[in-house]
Amino acid sequence: MPKRRLFAIWLYAFFLQAGYFKSDPRLAWVPIDLTILLAVFVTLFLIAELLKTKKMHVGIILPLLFFVTFLPGLLGVDWSSYTIMKVIRFYFQTLLVALGPFFFITSTDEVQQFIKATVFLGLLLTVDIIYQVIVFKGNVWRITAFGSSVIAIGRSVGLVVIYFALKFIIGDGSFRTILLLMVAAIATLVSGQRMAIAGPLLTLAIAVLVKPNFKFGGLRRALVLFLIVVLTISTTYIFLPQRAKYRIDRFFGSGVSGFTDTARSRLISKSLEASIEHPFGLGLGGVQNRLGINYPHNIVVEAFAEGGLVAGTLMCFVLAISVILALILVRKSTADAFLYLFAFLVFSLMYSMVAGDFNDNRMLFALTSICFSVRRELLTNPIGVSR
Repeated sequence: MPKRRLFAIWLYAFFLQAGYFKSDPRLAWVPIDLTILLAVFVTLFLIAELLKTKKMHVGIILPLLFFVTFLPGLLGVDWSSYTIMKVIRFYFQTLLVALGPFFFITSTDEVQQFIKATVFLGLLLTVDIIYQVIVFKGNVWRITAFGSSVIAIGRSVGLVVIYFALKFIIGDGSFRTILLLMVAAIATLVSGQRMAIAGPLLTLAIAVLVKPNFKFGGLRRALVLFLIVVLTISTTYIFLPQRAKYRIDRFFGSGVSGFTDTARSRLISKSLEASIEHPFGLGLGGVQNRLGINYPHNIVVEAFAEGGLVAGTLMCFVLAISVILALILVRKSTADAFLYLFAFLVFSLMYSMVAGDFNDNRMLFALTSICFSVRRELLTNPIGVSR
């Protein structure tokens, strides 16, 4: 792989998670917004790649069409400061995220590098979180990584948990793998987020079920992994921040009812009703401006409400196809990179159903595009790489 392509992949991965780092006072010296700075560099690499190849990947059509479906709704939007910011982020940053893989990530090795870069960035957040846990010893209300949000912990560190858990299950039982898995699991507990804690477990269960030729040894390692998680939780609970302990007690101590949210269900219902009343959508920002809801907490519902029936239906179709493509790669390839890709996609998809909006769930857009961008020959005759 050319060093230029390798650098572009890592830069792209950093761009995806730049929002988790830019609030840190230690980065106050950066003259412009970190996300914008990285977006400019990614754009330059994209243009250079386009000029070099002078051709477009056919898989880019569906993801690009999704963004086009929101254009008619912009004619009738209330151009508030929130709408302007959301439109700019959607058509510059999030669109760039969706386009990037078609120029940088089309082979097995490139998928592998993207996975490594994503996990590395998640580990940086993990280290910052663990450092604060050691310093505060539970005597603090909330802990965040690099000044970001607790949701950022769930989205980023949750992927780290999944990565090292899968490595352990498929045969890498090294001390390093177990140690990094345990510290990442502690970091997700610090967030106090339901999806950050339950999401990786659900994702691992799905990944194990779809992995071909799964043997008894893998099941045994999965049981050992479960015991490691239980041990980690029981020994570190006292050191968690107060907010995390409160939320864990509330959600997990109430059984199934702790995972239901009546207020959020009403918001989703209200958004779906709006999509029926306005077939072409409320326009970007319409959920907040016209329904009075900050976030619909579900990007599929957001697509129906703000983009209309066409955008919502297209999003469901694109997500379904991406999951199928990822599953085909897992079933036919010997490369572990595609198992990680599938697991990351499932986890990010689940997270997008309960938190944030389009621009907050850029990882899902990236993973979806990667499923479309991998060369078609990998789907019919995949070539594995070493772990």
